[in-house]
Amino acid sequence: MATIRKRRKKDGSFSYLARIRIARTGQPDYSESKTFSRKAMAEDS
Repeated sequence: MATIRKRRKKDGSFSYLARIRIARTGQPDYSESKTFSRKAMAEDS
């Protein structure tokens, strides 16, 4: 599952945090996140 969150930075501009989480049977969940300057870049990744 992937989610994208819009976050306000200290200077007032926005960044987009893309986060994925993969549930695996018998193992810990795998998660990864990356920050992008544009929403389109976050959606393409």
